[in-house]
Amino acid sequence: MDEFDDVTLLFTDMVGFTAFSKGVKDPREVVYLLSKLFSRFDQLCEENKVYKVHTIGDCYVIMGYTGKIDKNRRSRTVVVDEANRVVKTGLNMIQVIKEVRHQAEEKNNLKELDMRIGIHTGKVVGGIIGSKVVRYDIFGEGVLIANKMESNGVPGKVCISEDTKTILESQPDILQEYTLETNNQIYVNSIGKMIISYTIERAEEREKGS
Repeated sequence: MDEFDDVTLLFTDMVGFTAFSKGVKDPREVVYLLSKLFSRFDQLCEENKVYKVHTIGDCYVIMGYTGKIDKNRRSRTVVVDEANRVVKTGLNMIQVIKEVRHQAEEKNNLKELDMRIGIHTGKVVGGIIGSKVVRYDIFGEGVLIANKMESNGVPGKVCISEDTKTILESQPDILQEYTLETNNQIYVNSIGKMIISYTIERAEEREKGS
């Protein structure tokens, strides 16, 4: 097991997925939808140079740190770049969901389909779990908070923690690409902390919608 500081994590959860699953006549449609979405997400991970940790059901987990740079040699600039790449991936995912919903033949089954995305930058413990059947997994406070960002998020939006916001703010040229609004305050009982959540979107998208 290794401990990493300032790692940016992303958690997703499908909104309306259970209703979609119940409404289809052929269960294979559910598998096909997830396969289609996750294939697109995998492509986004490649394009944005972030690491796909795993999927659990309809949840997709991403980490900004890819292991290509030694964990002890990651500069502040690298940490900011990782966070930015993860945020971009999350915003791209929201766009993919919109496209799939728009292109679906049976739009009634997918009209409520959406996604919550939560992002946090913090401490993470990661390592290989298992002996015969092994996989890389992540644990720790950072994982818990990233999950809370998602579960308390907004359908169709990307929510980030104050720690991730602070990371982005350290490079104004990156921060100016986005607009942020306070979403809510979340008390994480297991660690005794109050965490502030913010919605984030591309500044250009906000201008189009205004």
